[in-house]
Amino acid sequence: RIEGEDLEKELEQARSDHMQLELLKNELAAQEIQWKEAYNVVIAENQSLKSSGSEALLAAQWRQRYETCMSEKEDLQCRLQIELEKSEILGDQRRKLDAGKYEMKYRDLKESFRLYRQKAKEIF
Repeated sequence: RIEGEDLEKELEQARSDHMQLELLKNELAAQEIQWKEAYNVVIAENQSLKSSGSEALLAAQWRQRYETCMSEKEDLQCRLQIELEKSEILGDQRRKLDAGKYEMKYRDLKESFRLYRQKAKEIF
C-alpha cells in the first residue's frame, strides 16, 4: 500500500508539473506573439522612414513627442504650484497655532514672574 500511495503522489505531481508546463508554454507563445507584433510595427516604421519624404514624417514624430513632453511638464508644474500653495497655507496655519501657544506660555511666565517679585517684596 505504501508503494501505491507513492505512485499516486508521483502521478499527481507529474500531472501538476505537466499543467504548469502547458501554462508556461501558452504564456511564452503569447509573449512571442506580442514581440512579433512590436517587431513588425518597428519594421513598418523603418520602411516608412526610408521612403521619400521620411524627413517630414520623422520631424512630425519628434514634434509629437516634444508636444507630449511639454504638456506633461506643464501639468506637473501646475500640480507642483498647487502643492506649494497648499503647503504654504498649512505652514501659515501652523505658525498661527504656534504663535498662540507661545503667547499663552509667555503670559503665564510673565504672571509667574510678577507673583515671584511680589512675594520677594513681601519677604524683604
